[in-house]
Amino acid sequence: MKILRMIDALQRLGLDHHFEGEIEAVLNRQYDIVDDDSTASHDLVETSLRFRLLRQQGCRAPSGTK
Repeated sequence: MKILRMIDALQRLGLDHHFEGEIEAVLNRQYDIVDDDSTASHDLVETSLRFRLLRQQGCRAPSGTK
């Protein structure tokens, strides 16, 4: 969750372009978490932040449950 908040803060500050590769790598791992429902968090704040960041990155994050 901390890494998602850090990415969000970097984007809001306009500094995310300095860390594009690192952010992409983290979000790719987060996408794998979304795919594997057994390891996905059921915390609403974390889930919504992950969903928004993935969508902003251009990933087709599923909006429904399996």
